[in-house]
Order: sequence, then C-alpha cells, then structure tokens
Amino acid sequence: MNKFISSNIEETKKIAKKFANNLNPNDVVLLCGNLGTGKTAFTTGLVEHFGINGRNVSSPTFTLMNIYKGKLNIYHIDLYRLSENGDIFYDEVEEVVNSNGITVIEWGEDFIGTVKEIAEGNIYKVNLIRLSDSKREILIEKNIDN
Repeated sequence: MNKFISSNIEETKKIAKKFANNLNPNDVVLLCGNLGTGKTAFTTGLVEHFGINGRNVSSPTFTLMNIYKGKLNIYHIDLYRLSENGDIFYDEVEEVVNSNGITVIEWGEDFIGTVKEIAEGNIYKVNLIRLSDSKREILIEKNIDN
C-alpha cells in the first residue's frame, strides 16, 4: 500500500498524475472517501495525465457516468445512489470496465466483490481521508481483497 499526504487540491492532482503512470487499459480505480475528500480532484489529475483537459471533469453524481476521450478513454462513474446489482445501470458499468479504457468509480467500496469478478485489468482502491480542511491522506492499494 502506498501512502501520500496532500495539503491542497493541486497536490492531490499531482499524486493522481503520478499514480496514473501505472495504469493500463481495463484497469479500474475505486475511489473511496466521504463527501469533500477530493475524489473528483483526484480524477481530474488522472484525466490530465492522459492528455485530457481537466476542466471537463465534473462529479457524475446525477449523470452516473462521464466519459473523457483521450489517448485512453476514461469512464468516470459515481455509484453513490446505486446498490450492487440493484440497478439497470450496473450492466453499463460491466460493459465499460473491459472496454480498453480506464474506469474510475466513485463510491466503489460496496462494489469491490463485483468489480473483482468482472474486471480484466488491475483494480486499485484509493482511500481519501480528510485530516483537516485542506489536508488529505491518500492510500492506494493494488489488487485489493474484499
């Protein structure tokens, strides 16, 4: 497990950019953390690593999925309002996970078991923990266990 401390949004994006060097097609990144811990900022840095304009990144809470097109497509999914296997949208998640892009799933902690069953690539769990108003601890674990 890798541990990082971020003191602001720009540092969170830098950590995500560095982390993105390890990503390959069909990898899945599960972003876990409370509201306001930097999940979307982390996604912005990841997207920018792949040459995509970070200003296009927004939380897909209401749209459920945003697609950012670049060298590799980035599928940014928010499962906050869904339950595992309990929604028609879940079929779309399964489809994009193995579509030769990178899938980033916010609120993915309840879906670890299912993602492990369907994902062809590596699975990373990124925990973002609020230490203060601006400071975050970021824990990154590869091929996590349930």
